Amino acid sequence: MNISASKPKTVVSSSSSFWSSKEAIESNTTQGLFYELKESQEDLVEVGASFFNEAPMARLKRKGKKLIKYLPAMFAGAGALGVGAAALGVVSAPLALGLSVGVAGAAGLSWLSGQMLTKPPKEDVPNGLSIQHTSEESVAYDLTEESAPWEGLREVVATNMKLFPTSTHVVHFNGHGHGAKSVGGLPGDKVDQALEEAVAAGGKPIDIGFYETCFGANYEMLSTHADSVKYAVAFEDQIPKSNHKLGRLPLDKLFGLGSLSSQAGDFAHSLAAQSAKHFESTDPVNIGTVPFKERNSRENRTALWENTDSTVAAFDLQELATKLTPSLNETGQQLSKLMERSPHYKNTIRDVKSENELEGTGDLIDMGGFLGGLSERLPVEETPVKASIRHTLEALDDTMMFKRTGEDLPLSGLSFHAKPEALDFSRPVSNPHQNDELPQQWVQFVQKAFD
Repeated sequence: MNISASKPKTVVSSSSSFWSSKEAIESNTTQGLFYELKESQEDLVEVGASFFNEAPMARLKRKGKKLIKYLPAMFAGAGALGVGAAALGVVSAPLALGLSVGVAGAAGLSWLSGQMLTKPPKEDVPNGLSIQHTSEESVAYDLTEESAPWEGLREVVATNMKLFPTSTHVVHFNGHGHGAKSVGGLPGDKVDQALEEAVAAGGKPIDIGFYETCFGANYEMLSTHADSVKYAVAFEDQIPKSNHKLGRLPLDKLFGLGSLSSQAGDFAHSLAAQSAKHFESTDPVNIGTVPFKERNSRENRTALWENTDSTVAAFDLQELATKLTPSLNETGQQLSKLMERSPHYKNTIRDVKSENELEGTGDLIDMGGFLGGLSERLPVEETPVKASIRHTLEALDDTMMFKRTGEDLPLSGLSFHAKPEALDFSRPVSNPHQNDELPQQWVQFVQKAFD
Protein backbone atom coordinates (compact mmCIF):
# COMPACT_ATOMS: atom_id res chain seq x y z
CA MET A 1 0.00 0.00 0.00
CA ASN A 2 1.30 3.42 -0.94
CA ILE A 3 0.66 6.40 1.29
CA SER A 4 -1.28 8.95 -0.74
CA ALA A 5 0.45 12.13 -1.78
CA SER A 6 -2.90 13.95 -1.63
CA LYS A 7 -4.17 15.33 1.65
CA PRO A 8 -7.99 15.39 1.69
CA LYS A 9 -9.40 17.36 4.59
CA THR A 10 -11.99 14.69 5.32
CA VAL A 11 -11.93 10.92 4.92
CA VAL A 12 -15.17 9.01 5.50
CA SER A 13 -15.15 5.30 6.32
CA SER A 14 -18.69 3.97 6.07
CA SER A 15 -20.28 0.71 7.17
CA SER A 16 -23.76 0.04 5.80
CA SER A 17 -25.27 -3.29 6.93
CA PHE A 18 -28.74 -4.63 6.19
CA TRP A 19 -30.23 -8.07 6.57
CA SER A 20 -32.82 -8.22 3.79
CA SER A 21 -32.77 -7.11 0.17
CA LYS A 22 -35.74 -4.77 0.74
CA GLU A 23 -33.87 -2.89 3.45
CA ALA A 24 -30.58 -2.99 1.57
CA ILE A 25 -31.89 -0.45 -0.95
CA GLU A 26 -30.69 1.93 1.78
CA SER A 27 -27.11 0.82 1.03
CA ASN A 28 -27.56 1.93 -2.56
CA THR A 29 -28.94 5.27 -1.44
CA THR A 30 -25.94 5.78 0.83
CA GLN A 31 -23.57 4.72 -1.92
CA GLY A 32 -25.15 7.23 -4.30
CA LEU A 33 -24.86 10.06 -1.77
CA PHE A 34 -21.17 9.32 -1.24
CA TYR A 35 -20.69 9.35 -4.99
CA GLU A 36 -22.31 12.79 -5.10
CA LEU A 37 -20.12 13.92 -2.19
CA LYS A 38 -16.93 12.92 -3.97
CA GLU A 39 -18.04 14.56 -7.22
CA SER A 40 -18.82 17.85 -5.50
CA GLN A 41 -15.79 17.97 -3.17
CA GLU A 42 -13.18 16.38 -5.45
CA ASP A 43 -9.80 16.39 -3.68
CA LEU A 44 -11.24 17.62 -0.35
CA VAL A 45 -12.87 14.27 0.46
CA GLU A 46 -12.13 10.56 0.09
CA VAL A 47 -14.59 7.79 0.92
CA GLY A 48 -14.13 4.10 1.64
CA ALA A 49 -17.28 2.10 2.28
CA SER A 50 -18.12 -1.43 3.40
CA PHE A 51 -21.59 -2.60 2.33
CA PHE A 52 -23.28 -5.76 3.57
CA ASN A 53 -26.55 -7.36 2.54
CA GLU A 54 -27.21 -10.86 3.81
CA ALA A 55 -27.93 -13.28 0.97
CA PRO A 56 -31.37 -14.99 1.12
CA MET A 57 -29.91 -18.48 1.67
CA ALA A 58 -27.58 -17.22 4.41
CA ARG A 59 -30.52 -15.57 6.13
CA LEU A 60 -32.53 -18.78 5.93
CA LYS A 61 -29.66 -20.75 7.44
CA ARG A 62 -29.18 -18.21 10.26
CA LYS A 63 -32.86 -18.19 11.14
CA GLY A 64 -32.97 -21.99 10.93
CA LYS A 65 -30.26 -22.21 13.58
CA LYS A 66 -32.22 -19.82 15.77
CA LEU A 67 -35.32 -22.00 15.45
CA ILE A 68 -33.43 -25.03 16.80
CA LYS A 69 -33.12 -23.27 20.15
CA TYR A 70 -36.89 -22.97 20.42
CA LEU A 71 -37.81 -26.25 18.71
CA PRO A 72 -38.53 -28.26 21.92
CA ALA A 73 -40.84 -25.53 23.19
CA MET A 74 -42.52 -25.28 19.80
CA PHE A 75 -43.22 -29.02 19.74
CA ALA A 76 -44.37 -28.98 23.35
CA GLY A 77 -46.70 -26.10 22.63
CA ALA A 78 -48.00 -27.79 19.52
CA GLY A 79 -48.68 -30.97 21.48
CA ALA A 80 -50.48 -29.09 24.21
CA LEU A 81 -52.70 -27.46 21.63
CA GLY A 82 -53.38 -30.75 19.88
CA VAL A 83 -51.71 -29.72 16.63
CA GLY A 84 -51.23 -32.63 14.21
CA ALA A 85 -48.09 -33.68 12.38
CA ALA A 86 -49.36 -32.19 9.14
CA ALA A 87 -49.57 -28.74 10.69
CA LEU A 88 -46.09 -29.12 12.17
CA GLY A 89 -44.81 -29.71 8.68
CA VAL A 90 -45.36 -26.03 7.98
CA VAL A 91 -42.61 -25.31 10.48
CA SER A 92 -40.33 -28.27 9.88
CA ALA A 93 -40.07 -27.98 6.08
CA PRO A 94 -38.48 -24.52 5.99
CA LEU A 95 -36.36 -25.44 9.01
CA ALA A 96 -34.96 -28.49 7.25
CA LEU A 97 -34.28 -26.39 4.15
CA GLY A 98 -32.47 -23.77 6.18
CA LEU A 99 -30.20 -26.38 7.75
CA SER A 100 -29.40 -28.09 4.49
CA VAL A 101 -28.52 -25.00 2.48
CA GLY A 102 -24.76 -24.38 2.16
CA VAL A 103 -23.45 -20.83 2.15
CA ALA A 104 -20.15 -19.84 0.55
CA GLY A 105 -18.46 -18.06 3.41
CA ALA A 106 -20.08 -15.73 5.90
CA ALA A 107 -20.79 -12.99 3.43
CA GLY A 108 -20.19 -13.87 -0.21
CA LEU A 109 -17.51 -11.20 -0.65
CA SER A 110 -17.95 -9.16 -3.80
CA TRP A 111 -14.65 -7.26 -4.10
CA LEU A 112 -11.64 -8.41 -2.10
CA SER A 113 -9.44 -5.57 -3.34
CA GLY A 114 -12.10 -2.90 -3.51
CA GLN A 115 -13.89 -1.28 -6.43
CA MET A 116 -14.09 2.36 -7.37
CA LEU A 117 -17.20 3.92 -5.90
CA THR A 118 -19.79 4.55 -8.59
CA LYS A 119 -23.36 5.75 -8.68
CA PRO A 120 -25.36 2.50 -8.53
CA PRO A 121 -28.49 1.53 -10.45
CA LYS A 122 -31.45 1.89 -8.10
CA GLU A 123 -32.33 -1.81 -7.99
CA ASP A 124 -28.79 -3.20 -8.15
CA VAL A 125 -28.26 -4.41 -4.58
CA PRO A 126 -25.45 -6.99 -4.34
CA ASN A 127 -25.60 -9.79 -1.78
CA GLY A 128 -22.84 -10.26 0.74
CA LEU A 129 -19.94 -8.03 1.70
CA SER A 130 -18.57 -5.50 -0.78
CA ILE A 131 -15.89 -2.86 -0.43
CA GLN A 132 -15.80 0.34 -2.49
CA HIS A 133 -13.63 3.44 -2.37
CA THR A 134 -12.96 6.73 -4.15
CA SER A 135 -9.18 6.76 -3.83
CA GLU A 136 -7.06 6.12 -6.90
CA GLU A 137 -4.38 4.57 -4.69
CA SER A 138 -3.71 0.85 -4.95
CA VAL A 139 -5.83 -0.57 -2.13
CA ALA A 140 -5.86 -4.17 -0.91
CA TYR A 141 -7.92 -5.33 2.05
CA ASP A 142 -7.05 -8.16 4.42
CA LEU A 143 -10.27 -10.06 3.72
CA THR A 144 -11.25 -13.51 2.52
CA GLU A 145 -14.44 -15.20 1.36
CA GLU A 146 -15.10 -16.09 5.03
CA SER A 147 -14.75 -12.53 6.31
CA ALA A 148 -17.63 -11.20 8.42
CA PRO A 149 -19.31 -7.80 7.90
CA TRP A 150 -17.59 -6.27 10.93
CA GLU A 151 -14.21 -7.17 9.43
CA GLY A 152 -15.12 -5.11 6.38
CA LEU A 153 -15.62 -2.13 8.71
CA ARG A 154 -12.23 -2.73 10.32
CA GLU A 155 -10.40 -2.96 7.01
CA VAL A 156 -11.97 0.14 5.49
CA VAL A 157 -11.19 2.27 8.57
CA ALA A 158 -7.63 0.95 9.00
CA THR A 159 -6.82 1.31 5.31
CA ASN A 160 -8.14 4.86 5.10
CA MET A 161 -6.18 5.88 8.19
CA LYS A 162 -2.97 4.48 6.72
CA LEU A 163 -3.55 6.08 3.32
CA PHE A 164 -4.44 9.52 4.71
CA PRO A 165 -2.75 9.90 8.12
CA THR A 166 -3.11 13.69 8.36
CA SER A 167 -6.79 13.93 7.40
CA THR A 168 -9.84 14.22 9.66
CA HIS A 169 -11.37 10.74 9.82
CA VAL A 170 -15.10 10.10 10.19
CA VAL A 171 -16.60 6.64 10.65
CA HIS A 172 -20.21 6.45 9.47
CA PHE A 173 -22.56 3.71 10.71
CA ASN A 174 -25.71 3.08 8.70
CA GLY A 175 -28.35 0.40 9.27
CA HIS A 176 -30.50 -1.00 12.05
CA GLY A 177 -29.42 -0.31 15.59
CA HIS A 178 -30.43 -0.99 19.18
CA GLY A 179 -28.08 0.93 21.43
CA ALA A 180 -24.93 -1.00 22.28
CA LYS A 181 -26.53 -4.31 21.33
CA SER A 182 -26.50 -3.66 17.60
CA VAL A 183 -24.70 -0.80 15.83
CA GLY A 184 -25.49 -0.19 12.18
CA GLY A 185 -26.68 -3.76 11.69
CA LEU A 186 -23.59 -5.30 13.36
CA PRO A 187 -23.25 -6.86 16.84
CA GLY A 188 -22.09 -4.19 19.28
CA ASP A 189 -19.09 -6.11 20.60
CA LYS A 190 -17.84 -6.75 17.06
CA VAL A 191 -18.11 -3.06 16.17
CA ASP A 192 -16.04 -2.22 19.25
CA GLN A 193 -13.46 -4.83 18.23
CA ALA A 194 -13.36 -3.50 14.66
CA LEU A 195 -12.71 0.06 15.85
CA GLU A 196 -10.03 -0.98 18.35
CA GLU A 197 -8.19 -3.04 15.76
CA ALA A 198 -8.47 -0.32 13.13
CA VAL A 199 -7.10 2.32 15.52
CA ALA A 200 -4.23 0.01 16.50
CA ALA A 201 -3.39 -0.51 12.82
CA GLY A 202 -3.85 3.15 11.88
CA GLY A 203 -1.83 4.46 14.81
CA LYS A 204 -4.27 7.23 15.81
CA PRO A 205 -7.82 7.58 17.19
CA ILE A 206 -10.81 8.18 14.94
CA ASP A 207 -11.84 11.82 14.97
CA ILE A 208 -15.63 11.43 14.68
CA GLY A 209 -18.14 8.60 14.84
CA PHE A 210 -21.38 9.42 13.02
CA TYR A 211 -23.96 6.92 14.31
CA GLU A 212 -26.81 7.06 11.82
CA THR A 213 -28.63 4.19 13.50
CA CYS A 214 -31.76 3.90 15.62
CA PHE A 215 -31.07 4.52 19.33
CA GLY A 216 -27.42 5.34 18.57
CA ALA A 217 -26.95 7.93 21.35
CA ASN A 218 -26.47 5.22 23.95
CA TYR A 219 -24.18 5.43 26.96
CA GLU A 220 -22.90 1.84 26.95
CA MET A 221 -21.97 2.10 23.29
CA LEU A 222 -20.36 5.54 23.33
CA SER A 223 -18.42 4.87 26.53
CA THR A 224 -17.03 1.66 25.03
CA HIS A 225 -16.01 3.52 21.86
CA ALA A 226 -14.34 6.35 23.79
CA ASP A 227 -11.01 4.52 23.59
CA SER A 228 -11.17 4.66 19.79
CA VAL A 229 -13.25 7.75 18.90
CA LYS A 230 -12.83 11.40 19.96
CA TYR A 231 -16.26 12.83 19.15
CA ALA A 232 -19.65 11.31 18.35
CA VAL A 233 -22.79 12.47 16.56
CA ALA A 234 -25.76 10.23 17.30
CA PHE A 235 -29.54 9.96 17.58
CA GLU A 236 -31.30 8.86 20.76
CA ASP A 237 -34.63 7.92 19.21
CA GLN A 238 -35.79 5.70 16.36
CA ILE A 239 -35.58 6.31 12.60
CA PRO A 240 -32.84 8.99 12.46
CA LYS A 241 -32.78 8.69 8.66
CA SER A 242 -36.26 10.24 8.73
CA ASN A 243 -38.68 8.91 6.11
CA HIS A 244 -40.19 9.25 2.66
CA LYS A 245 -41.84 12.60 3.47
CA LEU A 246 -38.69 14.42 4.49
CA GLY A 247 -36.07 12.22 2.85
CA ARG A 248 -33.02 10.68 4.47
CA LEU A 249 -30.15 12.72 5.90
CA PRO A 250 -28.23 14.32 2.99
CA LEU A 251 -24.82 12.80 3.63
CA ASP A 252 -23.34 14.43 0.55
CA LYS A 253 -24.16 17.88 1.96
CA LEU A 254 -23.38 17.08 5.61
CA PHE A 255 -19.87 15.80 5.01
CA GLY A 256 -19.25 18.43 2.37
CA LEU A 257 -19.93 21.18 4.87
CA GLY A 258 -17.83 19.48 7.53
CA SER A 259 -14.85 19.11 5.20
CA LEU A 260 -14.33 22.88 5.37
CA SER A 261 -13.44 22.60 9.06
CA SER A 262 -10.02 21.38 10.17
CA GLN A 263 -10.99 21.01 13.83
CA ALA A 264 -12.68 17.68 14.67
CA GLY A 265 -14.78 19.18 17.46
CA ASP A 266 -16.11 21.92 15.19
CA PHE A 267 -16.76 19.33 12.49
CA ALA A 268 -18.81 17.17 14.91
CA HIS A 269 -20.82 20.19 16.00
CA SER A 270 -21.47 21.08 12.36
CA LEU A 271 -22.67 17.56 11.53
CA ALA A 272 -25.11 17.63 14.45
CA ALA A 273 -26.35 21.16 13.76
CA GLN A 274 -26.91 20.50 10.05
CA SER A 275 -28.74 17.26 10.88
CA ALA A 276 -30.96 19.23 13.25
CA LYS A 277 -31.80 21.69 10.47
CA HIS A 278 -32.78 18.77 8.26
CA PHE A 279 -35.40 17.66 10.79
CA GLU A 280 -36.68 21.22 11.11
CA SER A 281 -37.13 21.70 7.36
CA THR A 282 -40.75 20.59 7.50
CA ASP A 283 -43.47 20.44 10.14
CA PRO A 284 -43.21 17.16 12.07
CA VAL A 285 -46.10 14.75 12.15
CA ASN A 286 -47.20 15.10 15.77
CA ILE A 287 -46.96 11.86 17.70
CA GLY A 288 -45.62 13.66 20.75
CA THR A 289 -48.66 12.69 22.82
CA VAL A 290 -47.89 8.98 22.30
CA PRO A 291 -45.36 7.54 24.82
CA PHE A 292 -42.17 6.35 23.14
CA LYS A 293 -42.65 2.72 24.14
CA GLU A 294 -46.09 2.69 22.45
CA ARG A 295 -45.02 4.35 19.18
CA ASN A 296 -44.11 1.08 17.50
CA SER A 297 -47.48 -0.53 18.23
CA ARG A 298 -49.75 -1.47 15.35
CA GLU A 299 -52.14 1.45 15.85
CA ASN A 300 -49.30 4.00 15.94
CA ARG A 301 -46.95 2.51 13.39
CA THR A 302 -48.16 4.64 10.46
CA ALA A 303 -47.71 7.83 12.46
CA LEU A 304 -44.25 6.65 13.53
CA TRP A 305 -43.06 6.08 9.98
CA GLU A 306 -44.53 9.38 8.81
CA ASN A 307 -42.98 11.29 11.69
CA THR A 308 -40.38 13.77 10.48
CA ASP A 309 -38.89 14.67 13.86
CA SER A 310 -35.74 13.22 15.44
CA THR A 311 -33.19 13.85 18.13
CA VAL A 312 -29.53 14.53 17.39
CA ALA A 313 -26.65 15.12 19.78
CA ALA A 314 -22.89 15.64 19.57
CA PHE A 315 -20.64 14.31 22.34
CA ASP A 316 -17.07 14.82 23.47
CA LEU A 317 -16.21 11.20 24.29
CA GLN A 318 -13.17 12.14 26.35
CA GLU A 319 -15.41 14.24 28.59
CA LEU A 320 -17.81 11.31 28.71
CA ALA A 321 -15.03 8.97 29.83
CA THR A 322 -13.43 11.29 32.39
CA LYS A 323 -16.53 12.99 33.85
CA LEU A 324 -19.75 11.12 33.16
CA THR A 325 -18.43 7.59 33.71
CA PRO A 326 -16.93 8.21 37.20
CA SER A 327 -20.01 10.18 38.20
CA LEU A 328 -22.32 7.36 37.07
CA ASN A 329 -20.23 4.93 39.08
CA GLU A 330 -20.73 7.01 42.23
CA THR A 331 -24.45 7.45 41.56
CA GLY A 332 -24.87 3.72 40.96
CA GLN A 333 -23.22 3.00 44.30
CA GLN A 334 -25.44 5.54 46.10
CA LEU A 335 -28.62 4.12 44.52
CA SER A 336 -27.66 0.55 45.41
CA LYS A 337 -27.15 1.60 49.04
CA LEU A 338 -30.50 3.40 48.95
CA MET A 339 -32.31 0.22 47.87
CA GLU A 340 -30.53 -1.80 50.56
CA ARG A 341 -31.40 0.73 53.25
CA SER A 342 -34.98 1.29 52.11
CA PRO A 343 -36.22 -1.55 49.82
CA HIS A 344 -39.44 0.31 48.97
CA TYR A 345 -37.41 2.73 46.83
CA LYS A 346 -36.97 -0.04 44.29
CA ASN A 347 -40.61 0.46 43.27
CA THR A 348 -40.01 4.20 42.89
CA ILE A 349 -36.98 3.54 40.71
CA ARG A 350 -38.98 1.16 38.52
CA ASP A 351 -41.83 3.63 38.19
CA VAL A 352 -39.47 6.38 37.01
CA LYS A 353 -37.86 3.94 34.57
CA SER A 354 -41.27 3.13 33.08
CA GLU A 355 -41.91 6.84 32.51
CA ASN A 356 -38.69 7.21 30.50
CA GLU A 357 -38.70 4.13 28.25
CA LEU A 358 -37.86 4.72 24.59
CA GLU A 359 -39.29 1.50 23.15
CA GLY A 360 -41.62 -1.33 24.03
CA THR A 361 -39.15 -3.81 25.53
CA GLY A 362 -38.35 -1.55 28.49
CA ASP A 363 -34.66 -1.81 27.71
CA LEU A 364 -33.57 1.61 26.44
CA ILE A 365 -34.16 4.40 28.97
CA ASP A 366 -33.55 8.14 28.66
CA MET A 367 -30.73 8.76 31.13
CA GLY A 368 -31.38 12.42 31.95
CA GLY A 369 -35.13 11.91 32.30
CA PHE A 370 -34.63 8.90 34.55
CA LEU A 371 -32.09 10.51 36.87
CA GLY A 372 -33.90 13.86 37.01
CA GLY A 373 -37.27 12.22 37.65
CA LEU A 374 -35.80 10.01 40.35
CA SER A 375 -34.20 12.95 42.13
CA GLU A 376 -37.57 14.73 42.18
CA ARG A 377 -39.22 11.68 43.79
CA LEU A 378 -36.64 11.30 46.55
CA PRO A 379 -37.28 13.14 49.84
CA VAL A 380 -35.08 16.04 50.92
CA GLU A 381 -33.32 13.95 53.57
CA GLU A 382 -31.72 11.74 50.89
CA THR A 383 -29.16 14.50 50.37
CA PRO A 384 -26.11 12.39 49.34
CA VAL A 385 -28.08 10.53 46.67
CA LYS A 386 -29.67 13.69 45.28
CA ALA A 387 -26.28 15.46 45.22
CA SER A 388 -24.71 12.55 43.36
CA ILE A 389 -27.51 12.56 40.77
CA ARG A 390 -27.09 16.32 40.32
CA HIS A 391 -23.36 15.89 39.65
CA THR A 392 -24.10 13.17 37.10
CA LEU A 393 -26.60 15.37 35.26
CA GLU A 394 -24.01 18.17 35.23
CA ALA A 395 -21.44 15.74 33.80
CA LEU A 396 -23.95 14.73 31.13
CA ASP A 397 -24.34 18.38 30.14
CA ASP A 398 -20.55 18.82 30.01
CA THR A 399 -20.26 15.77 27.77
CA MET A 400 -22.78 17.07 25.27
CA MET A 401 -21.56 19.61 22.70
CA PHE A 402 -24.88 19.97 20.89
CA LYS A 403 -28.40 18.71 21.51
CA ARG A 404 -31.59 18.90 19.48
CA THR A 405 -34.68 17.06 20.66
CA GLY A 406 -37.62 19.12 19.44
CA GLU A 407 -40.81 20.02 21.27
CA ASP A 408 -42.32 16.57 20.79
CA LEU A 409 -39.12 14.74 21.77
CA PRO A 410 -38.37 15.91 25.32
CA LEU A 411 -35.28 13.74 25.79
CA SER A 412 -31.90 14.37 27.40
CA GLY A 413 -29.94 13.12 24.38
CA LEU A 414 -28.46 9.92 25.87
CA SER A 415 -29.99 6.55 26.74
CA PHE A 416 -28.85 3.56 28.82
CA HIS A 417 -29.68 -0.15 28.83
CA ALA A 418 -31.90 -1.47 31.63
CA LYS A 419 -32.33 -5.02 30.28
CA PRO A 420 -28.98 -6.11 28.87
CA GLU A 421 -29.98 -9.78 28.85
CA ALA A 422 -32.98 -9.17 26.56
CA LEU A 423 -31.28 -10.02 23.28
CA ASP A 424 -34.46 -10.18 21.22
CA PHE A 425 -33.51 -7.71 18.47
CA SER A 426 -34.04 -9.48 15.13
CA ARG A 427 -30.51 -8.85 13.83
CA PRO A 428 -27.18 -9.99 15.34
CA VAL A 429 -26.69 -8.54 18.82
CA SER A 430 -24.39 -8.72 21.84
CA ASN A 431 -24.81 -8.09 25.56
CA PRO A 432 -24.10 -4.40 26.27
CA HIS A 433 -22.99 -4.95 29.89
CA GLN A 434 -20.32 -7.57 29.18
CA ASN A 435 -17.51 -5.04 29.21
CA ASP A 436 -15.20 -4.49 32.18
CA GLU A 437 -14.58 -0.88 31.14
CA LEU A 438 -18.13 0.12 32.06
CA PRO A 439 -18.67 1.70 35.52
CA GLN A 440 -19.29 -1.46 37.51
CA GLN A 441 -21.18 0.20 40.39
CA TRP A 442 -23.68 1.58 37.84
CA VAL A 443 -23.97 -1.80 36.10
CA GLN A 444 -24.61 -3.52 39.43
CA PHE A 445 -27.28 -0.98 40.33
CA VAL A 446 -29.09 -1.57 37.02
CA GLN A 447 -28.95 -5.33 37.55
CA LYS A 448 -30.33 -5.04 41.08
CA ALA A 449 -33.04 -2.53 40.21
CA PHE A 450 -34.39 -4.07 37.01
CA ASP A 451 -33.78 -7.82 37.39
